Amino acid sequence: MASSCVRKVDRAFSMLLVYYFLLQFFVFEGVIVGASSVLYFAFVVPSFAVCLVGYCFSFMTRGFSFSRVELVFLGFFFFSLFVCLFRSDIDSAKYVIALSLLPLFVFRLRPSVSVGLINFLFIFSIFATTAAYFFGYSNYLPVLGFSKDGQLPWRGSLLPQVATGAIFSLLVFVVNLSKFGEGRRYRILVVLAAAMVIFSGLRTAIICMFLALLYFVFLFRKRSNSHFFCHLAVVFLFTALFVVFVLSTQIILLLQDYVPIVLFQYLFRGEAGYIDADSLRQSVYRGWLWLQHILIWQQNPLWGFGSFTLDEMTFGEKIAANGTGSESFFTGLLARCGIVSAFLFVLALVLNANCAFKNGWRHSLIILLLFFITMLSYGSYVNSYDFLAMLFFSLLSVRPR
Repeated sequence: MASSCVRKVDRAFSMLLVYYFLLQFFVFEGVIVGASSVLYFAFVVPSFAVCLVGYCFSFMTRGFSFSRVELVFLGFFFFSLFVCLFRSDIDSAKYVIALSLLPLFVFRLRPSVSVGLINFLFIFSIFATTAAYFFGYSNYLPVLGFSKDGQLPWRGSLLPQVATGAIFSLLVFVVNLSKFGEGRRYRILVVLAAAMVIFSGLRTAIICMFLALLYFVFLFRKRSNSHFFCHLAVVFLFTALFVVFVLSTQIILLLQDYVPIVLFQYLFRGEAGYIDADSLRQSVYRGWLWLQHILIWQQNPLWGFGSFTLDEMTFGEKIAANGTGSESFFTGLLARCGIVSAFLFVLALVLNANCAFKNGWRHSLIILLLFFITMLSYGSYVNSYDFLAMLFFSLLSVRPR
C-alpha cells in the first residue's frame, strides 16, 4: 500500500480503538448490554462499518492477492459459516460473522497502534477511573482498599470493568517491558502496570504477568533474538502452565497451612480456614466450564454442536456462578463450531504471530500466549467490537519494515 493509505488506515484504526476505550466507561461491572439497547448499537455499528468499508477498500489498493494468514482465516470463516447455515443455525452464523470481521480487516491491512497511544490511554485511565469512582460511575479506584464491592472491598481496578482493566494493564506491562532498556518512562510504566494487575486480584492476569516476566528474563539471559529461542521460551511457558494447572488443586491443598490468610483470601475470594478438594473445585468456575464445553463438543466433534445454553446442556452438578458460558472463548468455539473451525482459527493466529515475528516484532509469540490464556478465562471479549480484541489483534499484526 502507498504510504498515504497506510497512514489513513493507522489513523482510522487508532481513532476506532480510542472510541472503544472510551466506551468502557459506560459499561460497569456485572452489567450486560442488551441487544436492543442504544449502547449495544454504539458498540456494534462503528466497528462493523469501519471493518467492512476498510476491507472492501483494500481490494482497490491491493487487488485480490491474499497472504497465507488471510487464506487460512478465510477458510475458517467460510467453512464455519457454511456449517452454521447448512444446519439452519442462524445464531451461530451471526456469531461467526461478529467474530470474523475484525480479524479479516486486521490481517489484511495490518493497522499499527503506537506504544505512545497505548501508554497515553493507560495513564488517562487512572485519572478517568478515579473521577468515575467519585461521581458514582465505578465501584473501584485504581488503588487498594476503596472498593464499593461488598465481597471484595480490597480490590482496585484500572477501569470500571475489572477484567478489562487487568488485561489492558497486562498488555501495557508487556509492551513497555519490551522497551525496558530504552528509557526511564518505560520502566516506570512497567511498575505501574504491574501494580494495576496485582491490585485487580485477577488470577489469570497475574499468572500471565509472571509468565511474561519469565519469558523476557529467559530471552535476556540467552541474549538472543533467534526464532528458535523465542519458540523454545513459549513452549517452556506452555509446559509450565500446563503442569501448574494439572497440579494446582494438590499444590494448594498441601500449602494451605503455610499460606497467609490474607493471601489465601486474595487468591480464592474465600473466608479464612481450610477447604477440601471438592470445595476448591466448586470455587473454580472456569475448570467446570471447560469440562462442560468439552462434553458438548464430544457430541459432534467434527462440526460442533451449534448454538446452546448452559442451562440446557449442563452435565452433572451446576456450579453456582454469575457466568454465561462465554467466558471461555476457545472451548466455546470448539463446542459450537467443532474441531475443524477451532483448528483453522488457531492456525491463523499462530501464522499471523509468526509473520509479525519475521517483520521485526520478536515479542509477538508472548502476546499470542497471553491471548490464548486470557481467552480461556475471560474470552467474551473476543469479538469484532471490543477494545481488548482490537488491541490484541493489532499487537499480533505488524507490517514488514
